[in-house]
Amino acid sequence: MDLATFGEYAGVVLALLVLEAVLSFDNAAILAAMVRKLPPKDRRKALFYGLFGAYALRFAVVALAFWLIDNQWVKFVGGGYLLFLLFKHFSDVIKHKSQAGHLHVPGGARKGTPLLVRMGIPMLLATIIQIELMDLAFALDQVLAAVAFVEGYPDPDRFILIVIASGIGIAMLRLAATYIVKVMDWLPPLEHMAYLAVGYVGVKLILTYDGFGDHGYHIPNWVSISVTLSLFAVPVLIKLIFKWPESKPGSHELPPTQ
Repeated sequence: MDLATFGEYAGVVLALLVLEAVLSFDNAAILAAMVRKLPPKDRRKALFYGLFGAYALRFAVVALAFWLIDNQWVKFVGGGYLLFLLFKHFSDVIKHKSQAGHLHVPGGARKGTPLLVRMGIPMLLATIIQIELMDLAFALDQVLAAVAFVEGYPDPDRFILIVIASGIGIAMLRLAATYIVKVMDWLPPLEHMAYLAVGYVGVKLILTYDGFGDHGYHIPNWVSISVTLSLFAVPVLIKLIFKWPESKPGSHELPPTQ
């Protein structure tokens, strides 16, 4: 590979990283919301163990990207799962508020017990499983966007470029999630914004299903970026300007790094 080609490919990887970073912000936010329900000592474990599964799932999606394009039902199922997360979250919020208004709810402010926990699976393991399922659905959206971005390059080079960008992107995502947990303590409604963003990604995946029109409906990346920034930037600006709503200092802090 000559210097000019190397420089061109380095630029493509950088562009893919920027694209992945923007599209992955809502992914990091929902990760933070999921691990936030765990005791502080288990949060880093959930992110750490979930990282290995995320790498395996992301690379599997990259390897199967062209198969996924020909099997649209996978995107439909992935989008449906993300919408399920959205509706379950707000259903639990409404249920908890209703119960809190009439009787004492054991466990304080915890919203609905996950199905996996009710089946006898420990909370930490149940959270890791949920993280991996969510990662898989998000990977469908992000990898297919990356495949479209590098269209025109030779197949082996396209695969390598996407793998490099995805590998770095996942590590950045996990790092971001640890800090977003603390930001959600400062601004609790961000947890709800994260689930709204998840619902948006779910709708976007379902719309790309070939059953909608000749080749589905593809929402431009700039629209997705605008939606993500609006969902998270507007509440932060309101908090900074009006000092509302109240923060929850210390209730969900991460333990210091060992």
